[in-house]
Amino acid sequence: MSEVILISSHWKWVLLDKLEKENSMYEQILSGKTKWQIVFTLFLAIILLLTSCSGPTQEVSETEGTEPEVAETEGQGEEVADTEEPVQELGELVPPLLMLGWSIEQDPARHEIGMMIARDMEEFLGVEVEHRPVEGSWSPYFTAETDYEADFCVTGHAGRPWRIDPDTLLSRYHSDNIYDGGTNRYAYSNPEYDELVEKQRAEFDVDKRRELVWQAQEVMHEDAVVVNIYAQEMVGVYNKDLFTGIVPMFGQGLFNFWNTLELEPKTDQTILRVATIVEPQSMNVVASRLGELEILQQVFDTLTRIKPDGSTVNWAAANITNPDLTTFRIELRPDMTWHDGMPVTAEDVKFTFDYYKEKGQPRLEGLLEQLVSVEIVDDLTVDFNLESPSTAFTTTVLGQSFLIPKHIWENIESPHELSVTENPDIMIGSGPFVFEHWRRGEDIELKAFTDYFQPPKVDGLRHILYSTHDAALLDFLAGKVDISQWQVLPEHAAEAEQAAHLEVVRTPDIAARHIAFNVRRPPMSDKSFRQAVAYIIRYDHVSEVIYGGYSQPWTPPLITIGNPFWANTELEHYTFDPDRAKQILMEAGYGWDDEGRLHFPPN
Repeated sequence: MSEVILISSHWKWVLLDKLEKENSMYEQILSGKTKWQIVFTLFLAIILLLTSCSGPTQEVSETEGTEPEVAETEGQGEEVADTEEPVQELGELVPPLLMLGWSIEQDPARHEIGMMIARDMEEFLGVEVEHRPVEGSWSPYFTAETDYEADFCVTGHAGRPWRIDPDTLLSRYHSDNIYDGGTNRYAYSNPEYDELVEKQRAEFDVDKRRELVWQAQEVMHEDAVVVNIYAQEMVGVYNKDLFTGIVPMFGQGLFNFWNTLELEPKTDQTILRVATIVEPQSMNVVASRLGELEILQQVFDTLTRIKPDGSTVNWAAANITNPDLTTFRIELRPDMTWHDGMPVTAEDVKFTFDYYKEKGQPRLEGLLEQLVSVEIVDDLTVDFNLESPSTAFTTTVLGQSFLIPKHIWENIESPHELSVTENPDIMIGSGPFVFEHWRRGEDIELKAFTDYFQPPKVDGLRHILYSTHDAALLDFLAGKVDISQWQVLPEHAAEAEQAAHLEVVRTPDIAARHIAFNVRRPPMSDKSFRQAVAYIIRYDHVSEVIYGGYSQPWTPPLITIGNPFWANTELEHYTFDPDRAKQILMEAGYGWDDEGRLHFPPN
């Protein structure tokens, strides 16, 4: 007996042949047998078809060149099911995330970068992102008062001169600085990173220190808490018909401390008019952050300054020595005075650092942890006693700590809320310019301090406050403003180059623009998620299209290729690779639902 059943997923044909004689019924049908035989055969086939539908299910296993073999499955009366992919178990839906970015008026290029990342996270990762433009500092969104509201931000580290030394940026992310208002606002914590930061600070052998700095960058790169997107060339503009003696500065560009001293008027226009795009939030020196530094450094002195070539020189300090590895002895310049005529003394220096440590200075709190005490030796000499040896102290601490007069501040118990416009005395410093007024939305006026030990060659500075880059460009072209304080947009630089009275100056930048993650809660607390985001950023598009080739795509974390000795250029680059991003998430247990939305791992 021979039985044949043909099966598909949508229909069945059954042909059953039984041979009781020497020839099969099938052969009789095909060889033209008698009419009644054909009818009988068809009738029998129909009966058998109906019977097979309720009988045991059988599978056909067929090998090329052989008769079909029939295998019966287990169970009776079961249909053959289609083969289906196993359903992936999903965890909770990844919620919408909040990303802070720049407004289009404040920085059109960085605004576009933020919008692009938000769109690409939704397209490639299946995560909804709110891109919220913010004016000024991100700090309010990374505080306990707002429950550390933001999940991540598109921001950056500005190219301040003292950041040439790697400790300035590396130490910001030491876990000791995780507290409300601390410099480690993203709450990054890794014991291996902390140890490397501490070791490099105490290492006096330059090559050994460099190796430690490179290792710290490698750890940060792997953890992907701060991912640099690009390093931009610094572009500035000034009116060459009105001023001469321009001195571009490594890491700060055209508008810097040295230019305000050295620029010399060529006409009777003796006030240097400065185009300022971002108005300061506060010029209270004790509460100041980075946005106010360009103005405050003209009014307040520091013990050391960073020269245009990146080297550190004594400034308010006439001499610096080391009685031992953890002590710095500072001798002040003689005959220095505050803007109100009072002398600058060792009492003022000690008071400054004690006050900053007691009241808190946002830019310095992490750096001042290493300072144990300041002791007065005589009227013009103090000793700084450190917890451990530091190769960076004269640059990173002394070079950015503004000296303040004890006789003005000693009776102020709550300094951070003071308004400059209501309390103008808090703007009394000892620097080369004296504060005159601040008219919000209009200008900030400083006049030259003629009793300064190196008086400026201009009569004053007028910071003209602009709401947009476009408005500033129009005034440059019209001759109403003389020098740019902030970065000039690439398209504006091209237009300025066509004006006969303007000169465009380009200098290397040690700053970088990055994306940074608040690791206090999921998904940003997951390294795999952060790495996935790093692989959906269009680094080349940012450099070539948004910045027109005036930037370098990707750069090592924290320390950029503009600071080549300290930047770890051997690290593998993050690139735009959405497939790799998805693979990282899948390997970590994430999954997507039918609508393409990302879900956490099931556990």
